[in-house]
This record gives sequence, C-alpha cells and structure tokens, in this order.
Amino acid sequence: MRNLLLVCVLLLTASAVVSAEAPTRRIQIGPDDFTTETLGQETVAGHAYLIVQAEARNGQIASTLGYCRIRAWFDLRDRVTRKVLLLDKDDVVLTTIHFSDFSFDGDTPRASRMEVTDHATGQTSVFDLDGLTQPINPLTLI
Repeated sequence: MRNLLLVCVLLLTASAVVSAEAPTRRIQIGPDDFTTETLGQETVAGHAYLIVQAEARNGQIASTLGYCRIRAWFDLRDRVTRKVLLLDKDDVVLTTIHFSDFSFDGDTPRASRMEVTDHATGQTSVFDLDGLTQPINPLTLI
C-alpha cells in the first residue's frame, strides 16, 4: 500500500515551479517528501474503501504545491481509486477529484472520466479520458 501512495504522490507532485524574484527554478518533489498513513475503512453504497493519506513533510513543500495533504479512497472490491482530496494544513478541502466509468486493460483498471472540483472557485471540470494514448490508471493515484 505504501508503494501505491508513493506513486500517487509522484503523479500529483512530479515537479513544481517555485516563484522567486530571481529566474524561476524548478524543484523536484518526491515520495521522500511525504509521510503516509492509512486512516481506516469506510463503506459507501456497498463499496468498502480504504482511506489513505500522504502529508508533506514540511511547509516549503506544501507552499510550493499549494496543498499539504492528499487523501484517497481506494475501492477494495474493484481495486480502483474513486476519490482524491487535496487539503490544506487546516484540513480544508481545496480540490476534489472523482474517477468513474472504469474499464480494464487486462488486470489494470482505467478511468474513462475524471471530474475535478476547485472548491475555491466552485468550478468543476470534467475530463473524458477515453482518447488518451496512455490512459490514467487510477491505481497509481493512491
């Protein structure tokens, strides 16, 4: 499970640009920059979910990313990530990501739809992932 969380962290944080008065510089943020933990289980609409969280180790990382926690709901039956929250230090939800319309490429689940809600603006964007040459594997987001 830790490896899955680390992949999630890498995908959501691969690299971040730091704004400074000097020319913009790129910093690398990786799995060692986060602590991970399992928060428990929850059952919703007949699905058992494992809830896992990754938290930035320091304020500089959180400030660079704009969030400090990633919380994900992993469906234990279907083995897919259904929901991901990006949270600030006070546990306020900044962004919610929902994955749906799953298909399987062999044993690998692929989400065909991703809905992203920015809670600061109230705007929701829906992405059709079917046409991607490299479809998103939601397993890598947890």
